[in-house]
Amino acid sequence: MTTHHRYYQPSGRVSPRVLLLGVLALPALALAATLYSYVTLYLPIIGLVTVILTVALGFGSALATNLVLHHGKVRSRWFAALVSLGLGLFTTWFMWVTWGYAALHRGDGGSDVPFIALVWPPGLWQLINAVNETGAWSFKGATPTGGVLWVMWAIEAAILIGFPLVTGLSVANEPYCEHCDTWCGHAKALFITPPVERAETAEHLERLDFGWLSTMGSVSRPPPPRFTRWDLYECGCRATNAVSAVGIEVKVDDKGEAQVTESPVLSGLLLAPDVVPAFRAIAQQLAAQA
Repeated sequence: MTTHHRYYQPSGRVSPRVLLLGVLALPALALAATLYSYVTLYLPIIGLVTVILTVALGFGSALATNLVLHHGKVRSRWFAALVSLGLGLFTTWFMWVTWGYAALHRGDGGSDVPFIALVWPPGLWQLINAVNETGAWSFKGATPTGGVLWVMWAIEAAILIGFPLVTGLSVANEPYCEHCDTWCGHAKALFITPPVERAETAEHLERLDFGWLSTMGSVSRPPPPRFTRWDLYECGCRATNAVSAVGIEVKVDDKGEAQVTESPVLSGLLLAPDVVPAFRAIAQQLAAQA
């Protein structure tokens, strides 16, 4: 067996219903974008609260993407990226349309520009450029305009588009069993060990040398700042099984808040059905030591 075939690779298949699910997700995203637009327009507090709202909308778009791709059984990276990008762009576009409409019609002397005029991209782009020249809001006596405001809007768009895109690619890479036509069950953090190196881990586990894991030992809970998390994927018919290792690093910032960084060490190493019990036995042994 070649190294390539030792690791899970998505089949590239999709379910036709993903298109219907994507369309059904649009009203929910439109509602979330509209709420975001009106809250940020009328919210007197600019700063951290606005950032939190932007991140919340990004997470909402990512959640919708996750549901669409999971229930649509998307096992194609490029198709997952296309759907994710589409949902993220729709959220960003509808946010701008509703924000622009609300801003133009705010107050008694509001504009009579119809909603449909902003739905048309050239009309919306004209409004965005006009707002960029005068500024959208003030903070501590300063009104960002021009390049500064473009950068701030770019960061906002990166969050609203980037969150669902990262989520979509993650979903497409999750092990899926083509035999029973379902996603594999995910046992997250089956056990944890001290940090491991990528090359050494691949060398031992590709040879199914699970005894090597026993020599690593487990770690106490709560875990130390650096450790490795081991996940197991299994399908109902036992035809598709895979193990992944993720390096975890926890840092505490100046405010005392934990910042968690995850980096893949081993991604989707396939295990034959008769090998899974041996891996689980090691997992139980290490978990008992924690």
